Amino acid sequence: MPNQTRSRRVALSVPPELNDILEDLSDLQSIPKTKVILGLLQEMQPQLTAFRDALKAAKEGQNPNKILAGMFADIFSEFGEVLRDNSKND
Repeated sequence: MPNQTRSRRVALSVPPELNDILEDLSDLQSIPKTKVILGLLQEMQPQLTAFRDALKAAKEGQNPNKILAGMFADIFSEFGEVLRDNSKND
């Protein structure tokens, strides 16, 4: 029986400009570029999940606006928390 918890490999080609940014992020953090990409995707997982759910709803003929509004509300809420934390540290 295959192990279902094992990470999956994904072949990925990126434009040169994006690769340059990923290379810089990798160098600046002293971590492999694959870890940079994985970290970005993991940080975006809640938004990607909401976006997927909105697309599914639209495909099923439902209105995706409530899902998208919730996604943006969460994003702005997190952004507000970051701004508040940064303003306290100044």
